[in-house]
This record gives sequence, C-alpha cells and structure tokens, in this order.
Amino acid sequence: MLVKGFEFNPSGEDLINFYLYPCVKQQVPWNGIPVKEIYGPSSDPWVVFYDVESRWHSRLEEKGAIKYTIYAFTFLSRVSKSKRVSRKAGTGTWHGQTGPEMIQDSKNGQIIGQSKMLAFKHPGSDADFGHWTLHEYSLGDNLIRSSGVPNAADLVVCRITKTVKKKNNNNKKSGAQPPLAKISKLPELRTTEMFLPESQGNGVWVQPPQIVNHAAVRDPFDVSDRR
Repeated sequence: MLVKGFEFNPSGEDLINFYLYPCVKQQVPWNGIPVKEIYGPSSDPWVVFYDVESRWHSRLEEKGAIKYTIYAFTFLSRVSKSKRVSRKAGTGTWHGQTGPEMIQDSKNGQIIGQSKMLAFKHPGSDADFGHWTLHEYSLGDNLIRSSGVPNAADLVVCRITKTVKKKNNNNKKSGAQPPLAKISKLPELRTTEMFLPESQGNGVWVQPPQIVNHAAVRDPFDVSDRR
C-alpha cells in the first residue's frame, strides 16, 4: 500500500525501468501492481478488476466525470501460430487509438520500450459500465535481448483508466460498478504461477502456464502456497 498522502503516478520510462523489466527478470519491484488477464474470452474490464476496487491508485474529478486509474501486469494473447496479438476481451475488444510511441531512457537516449493507447469497445452502454482506456507498455528489443528471458516480449504493464459520469440530478449513479446480476460468472480466486523457473541453469524462466479461472491471478510477489 502507498503511504497516505502519496499518489502512484509513474512515467512510461519509470514503468519500463523500475517495474516491467525487473518483473521480467524475476526481481520484486513492488507488490502494489497485480497480475490480471486483461485479454481473453472472459476479460471484460469491469469483471477483471472487480476484486481490486480498493487498489485504484488515483481518483480525478473533471468536466462532470470521475476518472479512476489502476496499474496491472498482463500477458499478451497471441493469435495461434502467429506473432499477432489478439485484443478481444470478454464481450468487447480493445481498439487501438494511437500508433506505437517509443519510450527513451532519459539518461542515454536508448529506446527501452513502447506504449500504445487502446479503448474498450463493447455492446453495452458506458453509462452502465463506464468508459475504459488502457495504455500498454512493453519492452524494447534491446531490453528483451538483455533479459535472457524467452517470453519477455509477452509480459506488459498497463495503466487502465475508468471514466464515469458524476451523479445526475435524479441521483442515479452513471457508470457505476455493474450489479452482480449483470456479471454471468465472477472469476474464482484461484490462480497459477506467473512464471515457471527452470530447476537448473542460469535461472532463465520458461514459457508461463496459461492463466486460469480468468481475472484473479495471484500476486507474483506472494510466496505462499508455492509448489
């Protein structure tokens, strides 16, 4: 948890250097960023983040709306036998809003990663579920190679923002968390390991198992109940 009075607001450079790269290298950065299955057949964002409402890192009110921001690690979902990434998620799709933006190290000018902005499009109403946007940060080629981790390109860190309208004059809350009746099946709080380390050798991590039971992937920093 953050110390009271402080806000977690890292730059793209910070997210790459101090969170994503150390996480790929199996070095504990900070346990305030959960691992979530953001892309997948059961990954509507209001379901994915249903169990971590207390982890919203900022709450900003502007222009008649409230913006909530949270951060999460996730694995990219590759299209079968392809390098293409599937952006399908539950009842909708994360649509790209911008092209890749290169992120440089401010000390040496090296390209260390890139970011993409996406918005969640779905058949429901933003008044029911809020408007969701996502900034996805991935490692650059140099850091992928230097990590020595085969699947380093598949792990990303995301900044997710949910925007909801303030209460109207009729005191009806717009963009509220959907009632349980609208969520057909909440995820079970049972998870797999984030990575599977090799038992011998230089500690390079192998391809992680598939994330199961959807959203509530256990904190990668929780060492309890490991086999």
